[in-house]
Amino acid sequence: MATFTATAAQANAIPVYQVGGLVARNVVYSLSLIGASLSAAGDVIQMVKIPAHAIIQTVRVGINGHTGVATVNVGLGSDISLYGASVVLSGSTVASNIMPVRALGYSLSAEDTIDIQCAAVSAASAVGALYLSVTYTNQDA
Repeated sequence: MATFTATAAQANAIPVYQVGGLVARNVVYSLSLIGASLSAAGDVIQMVKIPAHAIIQTVRVGINGHTGVATVNVGLGSDISLYGASVVLSGSTVASNIMPVRALGYSLSAEDTIDIQCAAVSAASAVGALYLSVTYTNQDA
């Protein structure tokens, strides 16, 4: 079990704010950066920083070029499956609007990252890429 960090979630990355309207962030994480592969249950990839008081509107995850089938959870460090639990990704798939009801209207009390956690994988693969697309608003009301 290891933690990896995409460029948009690095310590020096600044979360994107916008007054009024939605913010859209699209992040790609190459699995070759992990080295060995996306293979161990419990591996976490911190994908993108989200500012405090943001309300997530949509979350989409996808995978491309991976030779196996990956089952992932999508969420925060405090609730790793807040936005998606046991989402199955294979080959070139996108799971769109995966948020469960409990995540609707959820406001982050502090800056955090949206993470993808590997729950299971059928075949280890160091090729391909994980994709995460998120839209949020800073209108915490």
